[in-house]
Amino acid sequence: MKSSLIRLLALLPLATAPSVPALAADSDWVVSDGGRMRIAALSQSNEGQVQALLDIEPAPGWKTYWRNPGDAGMPPEIDGAASKNLKIRSLAFPVPEFAEDADGRFIGYHGPVRILIDFDQPASAPSTLDAKILIGLCKDICLPVQGEFRLPVTSRTETEQESLTAAAALLPAAPAADFLVTATTPSADRTSVTFDIALPSEAKPEFALVPEPGLRFSHKVAVQQTGTALQLTVPVKKWPKDGKPAELTLLVKSGERAIETKIALP
Repeated sequence: MKSSLIRLLALLPLATAPSVPALAADSDWVVSDGGRMRIAALSQSNEGQVQALLDIEPAPGWKTYWRNPGDAGMPPEIDGAASKNLKIRSLAFPVPEFAEDADGRFIGYHGPVRILIDFDQPASAPSTLDAKILIGLCKDICLPVQGEFRLPVTSRTETEQESLTAAAALLPAAPAADFLVTATTPSADRTSVTFDIALPSEAKPEFALVPEPGLRFSHKVAVQQTGTALQLTVPVKKWPKDGKPAELTLLVKSGERAIETKIALP
């Protein structure tokens, strides 16, 4: 499916919106047959923190993707290099759906999703977001949808604060005493890594891994659960070169709860 998706990306036109300066910290919608997207908020709090919301709304019957899409699909790509006095620090996604469909394992969303974007603001001077955003929307085919957004950073309004707070409430939680990774152990020959995880319930968990650049995993994860103890053994296909740190993001969902954590491999 990934190779067919790449062919579709090469053949299908991109749905785009022109880069037009805006007076308010939200944008027009970029619309395609598969759905639409926009910047719903871009603002600065009294503490100097700059945040934005990327709204993605798949059309009925369509889907979009989490940071790891599963066996097929494409995660959102955000290029903010042209921005003035802003640098993207991190992206935060709400807890995704996990499913099996015709393309294999799916991790993503069938309904509206808001991705929270945090920025570093190196100086106190005026700042402008100048970003190219590419998302994938899929049904029977996959449509790449590209938007170009140029917006000034403004003071945070009450409405924007409410939107940002609501989006943050849908994010996975940080690890807790009853729900956390208790050990991370590479094998002696470093061909696999085992994660021991304490779960808050005996419900069958769902999980996803996102390796940082330079680190590659196999999809064939060995899963062993005993009560509230979960063990994941993940084959490693490639380690970073030149002594660079090996890091990953791990999302685990158990019942109604989900955690997300960054892990530095020993």
